[in-house]
Amino acid sequence: MVNNNEEFLTIEHFDIYLELTFSMMCVRHPNLHNPILKEIPGVTVASSCAVQGKKQDINIPTKGIIDGFKKEGLTDVQSLKQGFYHVNSMFLISMWAILTETQNFNNISREPEIQFYRHVRNGCAHGNMFNFTKLRYPAKWRNKEIVAANSGQSVFPDVLKDGDPIFLLVDINNKFFKNLSVPGFIEFSN
Repeated sequence: MVNNNEEFLTIEHFDIYLELTFSMMCVRHPNLHNPILKEIPGVTVASSCAVQGKKQDINIPTKGIIDGFKKEGLTDVQSLKQGFYHVNSMFLISMWAILTETQNFNNISREPEIQFYRHVRNGCAHGNMFNFTKLRYPAKWRNKEIVAANSGQSVFPDVLKDGDPIFLLVDINNKFFKNLSVPGFIEFSN
């Protein structure tokens, strides 16, 4: 069942996920606000779009974003929770599309971990809610199991916590695809 030659989760996927989550947390830290504002008053991201011949780029106003974080403070940080939900959802949905295109997918599609991931992906794509009446195949990952009683629950935080998605993907990758380890940071093994 393992295909040691095929990749699913690459080091590049892993790195971008860490960069996104780390960046979200850092930009909210009060001790970093002034240095960020001093060094990066604004950011422009180039676009290929134009309206009536005038080029449009994305302009990110650093001050406006940081002012929002200052107002929110560090307790009960709702925007960080929402940020994690959206990054995790986008990451899981995107990685599902990559998984389904692997040569090995048809061989593993009914495996409990893949079924667990399938239900998580569907919940992420449909407003963070599980919505099913019965499960055709077991859906299990580590100590978690999705059952009919989960229908109507949220993916985050009812079943998964913010840090779970990367472990879910690494576990699936290392069980069914070429092993991924991250020396010096986290080392994963079968």
